[in-house]
Amino acid sequence: MKKYLFAALFGATSAAHADVPFATDIDRPFHEYTWLTAHNAFATTLVPNQTLPIGRQLQLGVRGLMLDLHESAGRVRLCHGACIGTEPTLADTLNNEILPYVHSHVHAVVTLHLEDHISRDALADELSRAPEAMALSFNPDHWETDTWPTVRQMAEAGQKLVIFTQQYRNAGQLDTSAGQATLLFDQDYTAENYWSMGPLATHDRTCRSRWDNLPLTLPGVSGRYAWPRLFVMNHFHDTPYGPHAWHDNRYDELRTRVDDHCLPAAGRKPNYIAVDFVEAGQAGSVIAALNLGTIEFFDREDGQGERLCAIHAGARRTVDLNEDELDRCPPYRVRSAVVRDVPAGTRVTLAERGKNASPAITIEVRRDLHGERALIARFNQSQIDDHVTAVTVDGGPKGGVTHATFEPPAR
Repeated sequence: MKKYLFAALFGATSAAHADVPFATDIDRPFHEYTWLTAHNAFATTLVPNQTLPIGRQLQLGVRGLMLDLHESAGRVRLCHGACIGTEPTLADTLNNEILPYVHSHVHAVVTLHLEDHISRDALADELSRAPEAMALSFNPDHWETDTWPTVRQMAEAGQKLVIFTQQYRNAGQLDTSAGQATLLFDQDYTAENYWSMGPLATHDRTCRSRWDNLPLTLPGVSGRYAWPRLFVMNHFHDTPYGPHAWHDNRYDELRTRVDDHCLPAAGRKPNYIAVDFVEAGQAGSVIAALNLGTIEFFDREDGQGERLCAIHAGARRTVDLNEDELDRCPPYRVRSAVVRDVPAGTRVTLAERGKNASPAITIEVRRDLHGERALIARFNQSQIDDHVTAVTVDGGPKGGVTHATFEPPAR
């Protein structure tokens, strides 16, 4: 069962770039990607926010880690609220979990979001115990690019750890006995929505800024106005509860909040989506859809009714909706679809009775749909409009769709 749950979230990586999960390339500027982020990534005991240890989170596609730092028993430790002095230290977490992954994946770039309730001296002392991490920290001053460098450029320059701090006093060049690290003051580089959707019994889906003095729409990085701010979207409750995360992290729930609330409020898609229990629901499916485009399936014609699931585009492949790795989708309930955020020339074939069987409908995307949607109102009727040409074979699917085949445009 656990193996299936992991595949349900992270199956997109099988069709993605090995080091950039839920994407197929490493040559876009950093701010054009969305990264799956683990809220309180370290908290796996007592009142846990996560089930998986940090190393496993990274293996399965997480690229943003939210870490709370406190001083306890002479070290900087990862703990939520009061520490007892036995929690993992920041240096041990870097050396034993984060750095081994970063070193073994050439183009992996990981972001640390530090909620650091510590002094600058304590942080410097702790980081001196992880000198390799300091050498990997991202330093904007090294770049003369007009916008954020690409993932490839960052990784190949050895700047594979983007480290944000919530404390202005800890930002900048941090000198330690083992070298220098760069920490970025988050309010200079990011926009972030309020940290909670409220108690478990409520779902405040609105997107308002976490910081009263920083609207979500603030466009540029402080001092580098051509670099867009990175949008951190928090999507979790006051109190973590594993079974409830299956609801919060469902594709329809999370994507609706992105589309109807957070994207309009910020004027851009999120760059980090932070959730509790990253393996619950289909958070990975939302990340993949935002990075690659997608086809969404509905249980009524005309894109009405329940949005059942989404299958990401971006790579040549055939998906069996009965056994889909990324999203479980009830194939015989599917009655219509919406294609969105894919380039012109994309071809999608939906078949009712097998990979190469008919009846089927083939959809050709006629123009770029970035930021746009094309409705496939029903599968048993051909259509042509400004966005797509859809042609049925043997009358088209009438009892659902079992297989979806994606063919990206020729390069």
